[in-house]
Amino acid sequence: MIKLKDCDSKRLLLIVLITLGLFTLASCATTSCQKYSTGGGGIAIKGSVVKVADRGVYLCVGSLDGASIGQELEVWRTIYGVGSKANTSITSGSISSGEISENMVGKVKITKILDEHYSFAEVISGEARLHDIVEAKY
Repeated sequence: MIKLKDCDSKRLLLIVLITLGLFTLASCATTSCQKYSTGGGGIAIKGSVVKVADRGVYLCVGSLDGASIGQELEVWRTIYGVGSKANTSITSGSISSGEISENMVGKVKITKILDEHYSFAEVISGEARLHDIVEAKY
């Protein structure tokens, strides 16, 4: 059995923590935090709610995504295992493919850009929960 010195175990712990931190930051940049440019009428910015606070929500949408103070985004929630037939009517505030349903549940307004990847927003209508999707359209 290999015994680690106290100094070696601290270094190993530091390396593990740094690696986990990098994976956490990278996961936001590679999953739901993406800027879309699909042309007129499409989605301009798409991200997610990464933390809920008493006075608002933290979003995985930052300056690199094109976010700006005062910008309003729709809040969408994905619900699994509901719906019985396809419905693509966005005007009704919901989209359903049978087993997965997306419902617009509110709107947020960005009040502070935190950095390239994150911002803070106040809920201006409805609600916003952890992992909800936020979208700004053209």
